[in-house]
Amino acid sequence: MRIGVKRIQFEYDDQPAWVEIKRPTVGELLSFADKVKDVSDWRDGMPELYGFLDATIIAWNFEDAMGQDLKVDQKTIRSLPIDLVLILVHKVQEVCTEIPLLREKPLTAQ
Repeated sequence: MRIGVKRIQFEYDDQPAWVEIKRPTVGELLSFADKVKDVSDWRDGMPELYGFLDATIIAWNFEDAMGQDLKVDQKTIRSLPIDLVLILVHKVQEVCTEIPLLREKPLTAQ
């Protein structure tokens, strides 16, 4: 088991897809949030979104039209269809927020 790595499975164009991400640290999340907090139009935040995906995505099962595996790198991430990029951002966001920071009952010392 690789600690800090999460596989996200979803469908894209009615086909199974997955990406593996390096779970971001709290510092990375806060830095990203700070960079996009004043963005009113999502298009203005695309450089930060792409940078976040660059730092987070480590593997995927994407292929080109000829069936060749697509390399995970900045150039390829920026050449993905925008609807897929937005799905990736949403899926990564879900993973980043799935761990609650507050518990219903506080932890007590034994």
